[in-house]
Amino acid sequence: MATWSFYSDRQGQQSRWRWCGGMLVSGIFLVMWLALAWQGQQPWLMQIDQWGMQWMQWREGAIATLAWHFSLTIDWLGRAAVSIALSLLLGLWFAKQQRGLWWAPPVLLGSGWLINFLLKVAFDRPRPTLEVAISTSGSAFPSGHATATTLLLALLAYGLWPLLPRWLRLPVMLLLLILVVLAALTRPLLGVHYISDVVAGMALAMSCFAGFLLLAPVARRRRLFS
Repeated sequence: MATWSFYSDRQGQQSRWRWCGGMLVSGIFLVMWLALAWQGQQPWLMQIDQWGMQWMQWREGAIATLAWHFSLTIDWLGRAAVSIALSLLLGLWFAKQQRGLWWAPPVLLGSGWLINFLLKVAFDRPRPTLEVAISTSGSAFPSGHATATTLLLALLAYGLWPLLPRWLRLPVMLLLLILVVLAALTRPLLGVHYISDVVAGMALAMSCFAGFLLLAPVARRRRLFS
């Protein structure tokens, strides 16, 4: 049975703790740094957000139309109910492929949405004051869609890694990374988030996923939830 075996020996385990621990801490630091910068009304952050909104507000041409429809699709996929349903499907896939990790996708998505909600309540950042074509609710920081889509694609990468030939792994991972960035950029394009909101949402997802990577080998080794 194919399983995740990126880190197997002692040296690999130490590398895993360094890299994943660094991702976890860096993601938390980035979220809090952006939150404090917004609360302090730092000029550099305000300029980046305003520049991002102006740059994203283009609606002409075939590329713009394609980007708009892609954004609407991502909006649907990134909704809480849909993303959690997709995580359940990933869980069924993991049940066949990843021994003892069937619980990971729904738990990770549920945790991501819960932490995202708590941060939204804590910071209560208003959304951009633009005319938008979709309905929105709640505050802006951090972006829940960016968190959900990043986590889903990260889990997909985790599941695909051991199944792919070595020569195909890097291209597929790069493709998924590009999709993560494009999915995040759809939120400012739709006028419902600032750039800093989506960066914070991706950083939150990075921290959640790093925590999962640290715990997954322990859960498999001890056969937790299996």
